[in-house]
Amino acid sequence: MRLTTQLFFLRLLLAAFIATLRHTEALSCEKAGCQYCSYLKMQRHCASFCSSCSVGSSNRVSTYKVIPYTQTMHGGGSAKYTRPYNRRPYVNKPVTARPYTPIPQPNRKVCDGLNPCIPLDQANSRFQQCCEARKMKNACIGYCRYDITREEARFAFMHGKCPFRQLQTYLSCAAAGKDRRDCCYKKGVLDGAHAFCEPFCAPDMPGFPGAKPRYQPCAEKLIPLMHCYWAGLE
Repeated sequence: MRLTTQLFFLRLLLAAFIATLRHTEALSCEKAGCQYCSYLKMQRHCASFCSSCSVGSSNRVSTYKVIPYTQTMHGGGSAKYTRPYNRRPYVNKPVTARPYTPIPQPNRKVCDGLNPCIPLDQANSRFQQCCEARKMKNACIGYCRYDITREEARFAFMHGKCPFRQLQTYLSCAAAGKDRRDCCYKKGVLDGAHAFCEPFCAPDMPGFPGAKPRYQPCAEKLIPLMHCYWAGLE
């Protein structure tokens, strides 16, 4: 008798559980809505709910269009699915052309013969290579620089580092064999009492005076003279 009573209560609890489960599934199906009944998974789990959905039901969203597609199943078979897709009308918008903006180019120095357009380290390298090629003394090659000071030049040529006989070779390498008299006039190297220093602006011209004592004042114009030599490089 007790066993029969227990079985009766178990069946009663099982029936209540199944009813609750079905009610929960029904609520979930209603929450999803009829528009998802086109899915195979929805049709399996909410068969009773989907069968109650009609074409004109208010649960169905009218702006959705069902687009079928094929998906490969396990085992090589295929099944057709339908997915709701909210198709929006195509609007042909006019395309506005963007104004052309030229790409800025890096500033490049113009070699005008008055202002240097070659980096100093590159210019000094050329200067020293010329001094080496012209067989100048090793102690003098270190002074083959466009940024040499008057004190350094005086020490080099007055104290025997560079022989006076190599002064023309030194200036010829600095000028790269060019006539820089035009730059000397424009930069004021030959102004006033220094007009007689013109041969130093074109050291390869015939009649170079060398290191005569009367030309010592020309050393005062060494800095702008070296500037003209440097500006002549290309």
